[in-house]
Amino acid sequence: MYREYHGETDKLTDRYYDLIINYAKAYPNVSDDQAKKMLDEYNRIDSDRLALRKQYGKRFLKVIPAVKVARYLQIEHRLDVLYALDNSSQIPLIK
Repeated sequence: MYREYHGETDKLTDRYYDLIINYAKAYPNVSDDQAKKMLDEYNRIDSDRLALRKQYGKRFLKVIPAVKVARYLQIEHRLDVLYALDNSSQIPLIK
């Protein structure tokens, strides 16, 4: 189940990196239309990541005690925050 979960999160990460690549190609001349599309995709990725966490959280609870599931998801969240911080520090703000 762990590998399955990470396979699904990898797909979301791929979508996020595609978004970054598209941003890099458009930067610094990002149009309002491009910015709106990128923002929509970013929000979809975020929503999909939360939905996936909820879905797998329920599945994990069927086979693992709640305290361990909570700890696991806390660790996953902390790693996500670290990756996001590292990525965002390398991406210039939109002009």
